[in-house]
Amino acid sequence: MLMLHEWLEREWGVEVLQTIPVEEHGIIAKLDREKVEKIGRVLKIPVVNPSDQGEFRPSNLGLHVEIRSLDEGLLRVFYYVGCSWVKVNRDYALLKVIPKGGRLDFLERMLKGIWSDDVVRKEFLKRFNELIWFSLEGRPIPVDVEDKSYFLLFTVLTFVFLVESIVRKGLKFDYVGRKEVGLKGKILIKETWNKFHSKGILFKSFCRKTILSKDSSENRIIKFVLLKLIKMVESSQFFQKILSADRILYLLSFFKDVSTITHLSYKRPFFQSPSRFFKEYSLAIKLAFLVLEGLGLSVFPIRRSFKNTIIPHAINMPMLYELYVWSECRKKYNFEKVYYQKQIGSVRPDFLVKTNGGEWIILEVKYKFDPSPDVIDRDEKQLNHYGSSHIIRHFCGGKEPKKVLIYPSISSIDRKKKKELREEFGIELVEIPGL
Repeated sequence: MLMLHEWLEREWGVEVLQTIPVEEHGIIAKLDREKVEKIGRVLKIPVVNPSDQGEFRPSNLGLHVEIRSLDEGLLRVFYYVGCSWVKVNRDYALLKVIPKGGRLDFLERMLKGIWSDDVVRKEFLKRFNELIWFSLEGRPIPVDVEDKSYFLLFTVLTFVFLVESIVRKGLKFDYVGRKEVGLKGKILIKETWNKFHSKGILFKSFCRKTILSKDSSENRIIKFVLLKLIKMVESSQFFQKILSADRILYLLSFFKDVSTITHLSYKRPFFQSPSRFFKEYSLAIKLAFLVLEGLGLSVFPIRRSFKNTIIPHAINMPMLYELYVWSECRKKYNFEKVYYQKQIGSVRPDFLVKTNGGEWIILEVKYKFDPSPDVIDRDEKQLNHYGSSHIIRHFCGGKEPKKVLIYPSISSIDRKKKKELREEFGIELVEIPGL
């Protein structure tokens, strides 16, 4: 198995700063100017400036080359967490990105905050395909148990939250085929002959009929995964920290009329035919397969012998943090209107909100822990551009809105810098989860 940093050292002789796994937004290697364009072409990744707001592909965890000066560039990843294969010439190299500082507790806190708010939860479900990228049929990736922890945390918690939402709404009924002795339904001639008529019993028939029942294939899959989670919670200290067995048993109590299946296989139609009235089910089935992959219970028989593997995937941490900030702000403030990533002319701020007092506020959310003064200066220029835009002012009734920069941690920023931003540029620095 080839690691990306090994390929860089062997083929290009570059200075590797971090081996794999690398932390989110981490720098993998320093590149001289001659190698910047060449490596960008070989890996088919974007070459950008630090101020660029480029679209980085989750399939390679946002791998890109950042030009720092005329003579130097950096090979680094974006704020995606996950594992993936990167194509290098005719081979594939492994790339793993882990949460910065191992902040699993922060990931858990974000998910719980999002699912505690009905409005934000709907946006989470709407944007789920942007929040996580995965390839169920992709080449499996060997991982340690620790490397699975964030993936399991995300998929298991989201699955449980989603099943709770389904239970509150009511389980989906579907038409299910049943075979039984009687005269209702279609008579099964072969079975009737074998069981009755060949034995001289002429007044009984074996029939197949369709009934409306909770015992649908989707409900069976959800029950199957809940039963697997019960076993994992009882045997794993990691799961006991985030879930209780009683919580899952409570959910299982709603599936008592659903058949228990002993094995599960992957079926593509589950991903392509969502119900208009039960939209959560399509996503629940996706998550069910992802949870099983994380538990080492692959739905693909050929992969079941590989216990310590995981599918290629990426979690979009900045978008997850934006939704978490939204949920936290809704708890603290009573906003009259909230526009999330609304395109206004050529400008699209993260949040544009109107308070009950009629005041407009631009909230620009940056998923950057303890940003340096240079990073804050770049973010401040972006926010000032939004605030001074005549389109934004027109949208806000002719007045310049109040400007707020939000980070998950600003402990490295001194009071002088905060005062400078507030007095010279009218920008407030806010720390969430310190809100």
